[in-house]
Amino acid sequence: MAAIRRPASPASNGKPMDAKNMCHREWRPALVRAGIKAEVEAAGHPSFCFHDLRHVFASVMLDKGASLHDLKRLLGHASVTTTEKHYAHLVPGFHDRLRERVGDLTEGVDLDMGRTVRAVNT
Repeated sequence: MAAIRRPASPASNGKPMDAKNMCHREWRPALVRAGIKAEVEAAGHPSFCFHDLRHVFASVMLDKGASLHDLKRLLGHASVTTTEKHYAHLVPGFHDRLRERVGDLTEGVDLDMGRTVRAVNT
């Protein structure tokens, strides 16, 4: 059984570690110890970054029914537009409900394509 590690010590100047040091000193070694790094590489996926946990959290919250406004507050975004840009595609039925609300305005428009709205030939 592996020894339990002490929490990360602060930076040499006594201040808290910055994000880059935390990732290099704690996150990446933890992924190696847990076997996650090898698993991710063997599957051919890009590395698993600490920031990915934020996206997992957001995805789970939306899947469990949180609104984009709720998520905006939890993630600390200044605007719900930022949250929507990154996460609206994960809200079950988001684009379908949008089509229902705006009706004819979206006829012939591909709402699922992301940032740029363009006309779809029908």
